[in-house]
Amino acid sequence: MKKVLSVILIILLILSISNFSQAASEASLKITAGKSTLSPGDSVTLVISVGQTNIPTGLNAIEGVIDYDTNVFEKLTTNSFQGESSDYNEANNKFTVEPQEAKDGTEVLRITLKVKSTPKEGSTTIKLTKLLTSDETQDIDMADASYTITIKDTNDNNGEGQGGGNNNNDDEDDNNGGNTSGGNNNGGSTSGGSSNGGSTSGKGTSGGSTVGGTTSGKDGTVSTTNLPAAGKAIVSVLLIGGLIVVAVFGVLYNKYKKILK
Repeated sequence: MKKVLSVILIILLILSISNFSQAASEASLKITAGKSTLSPGDSVTLVISVGQTNIPTGLNAIEGVIDYDTNVFEKLTTNSFQGESSDYNEANNKFTVEPQEAKDGTEVLRITLKVKSTPKEGSTTIKLTKLLTSDETQDIDMADASYTITIKDTNDNNGEGQGGGNNNNDDEDDNNGGNTSGGNNNGGSTSGGSSNGGSTSGKGTSGGSTVGGTTSGKDGTVSTTNLPAAGKAIVSVLLIGGLIVVAVFGVLYNKYKKILK
């Protein structure tokens, strides 16, 4: 009978220990912040609080290591940590804080980080690792906690906006140039240059192509163009030649019409 009681007591002791260990393993921390997107020079404060714990007395001491990207954030110091009896070792990034019976939802620590002036862009994660707490009787391991932040350089948007403005100015300059070219290309007032293949170019102003005696300007206007002097001479020669041919034909017809009859 005594052996049976001893076995039962041992089983109950083992069960009680395992239940306590299970409760302790559920102790956790959570991280929150007012914003998750930062720009160069911005600061953010991470609020560390108890997520969930089954420890009746709550958490009385917490220690751990903070892991963050030094290419994004400036180096943390003791002043970066705010909490009950908090401390920070810059050499190994280890921190400690001593809350008093902190339970679910209780804030235990605040950590302030500042983004560098020229940070690496993209997403970066701050992690709390090697977390350890105590319930006044034993040390208890806790799961890691993390928070992800996106770094965005606002100068990129400003640069794109400035670039768009330059393009608009260029477009306006092009339009002004087109209107000037079209307005100055007026028929016989176009001076300088020669007509080759029907194109007419003025002094420093391109007038466009000449088709059927008209010139299309760059802005879409159309103006008439006087016939060149060489063209006038050719027409005159053709007209005189035609009259001579007609006169010769008349003389020959009168001379030989009797013979033809």
